[in-house]
Amino acid sequence: MRRTRENGLALLVAIPALCALEACGALVPRTDPFVDELVKAQSLQAERYYAEALSMSEDLLKRARNEEEACRVTMVLARSRAGLGQYARALDTFARLSDKCRRFPMASARGLYEMGVLIAEHAADRLDALPVFRAVVTRFPNEPAAKRCVIWIRDIIRERFGPASVITELREMYREVARSSVGPYLVFEAALLEEALDADGPFRALSLYRLIIERHPDSALVDDAQFRSARISLDIGLAWDAVAFLKAIMARRETSLLFGSYDSSMYPKAMFLLAEALYKATGNPDDAIRQYRHFIATYTDSLKRDDAWFRIYELLGESGRKNDARKVLVSLARDFPLSEKGREARRILDGGKK
Repeated sequence: MRRTRENGLALLVAIPALCALEACGALVPRTDPFVDELVKAQSLQAERYYAEALSMSEDLLKRARNEEEACRVTMVLARSRAGLGQYARALDTFARLSDKCRRFPMASARGLYEMGVLIAEHAADRLDALPVFRAVVTRFPNEPAAKRCVIWIRDIIRERFGPASVITELREMYREVARSSVGPYLVFEAALLEEALDADGPFRALSLYRLIIERHPDSALVDDAQFRSARISLDIGLAWDAVAFLKAIMARRETSLLFGSYDSSMYPKAMFLLAEALYKATGNPDDAIRQYRHFIATYTDSLKRDDAWFRIYELLGESGRKNDARKVLVSLARDFPLSEKGREARRILDGGKK
């Protein structure tokens, strides 16, 4: 058993050296001295031995045999300089090879992102990191790192200049990368800020959410955009629009289940809100009651089941069906004794008023 564990650990140590090229796409023999030294420089930089990593990477850059090796060494060099507080030189280092590094987007985007985080977390002025995060978004908009950079850009600008400036920045960046995978993320963050900006903010946010739905139908943010659109529509008196948005989410649920996909966490929230949207749209409490019962039957483990039962009790009472309402209240107090709504039901049954 001990021998097996030792062999496993040896393999884990060897893998990073073998996988020096992007995504292990082209394995380089372990005997390649350049790869050995590059892996060591990367390890030193990752462990924050920035001076040692800088020294090694400066030497390696002179011996790089192709553009990919030069790009990878440059990433170590730039991050090491950023780690030592040499932010201007770090940015200059990357700029000199930025065109060549475009050919290796995954490694370049990840390297730039890590350098930006170093600057944002340690520089005297976090604004120094903005050019780095912007570069990831605009140069490598289809890489996962670009989405993480959007959050950094949002937080840094909001901290210094406020949400209106963030919205302007995100809109401008979207115009540059509208057709990329990061595009809808820029729009979504702008819409979230618009919602709370001023009295007209929800209307502008609604337009931005519609943009995601219509122009980026394959984005993972479509359900979120539709749900927030439904919430805004309910708040501004457009109940039927809210129903349409929520039914679109539920239709996607039916399709995903048909093809064996997973059940998104957005679906139960949409199904729950749909009940209230239907009530506001039709004025018929039975429409909402049926939807709440459908929610309860579908999501048997949901923490919102007691809320749904309590709302059914309220709707039955409002429509004059006092006996049916009391039966629901008794069941609620019995089945959810520790929940807020269960305790409220018990209080009402014991003589308290709703």
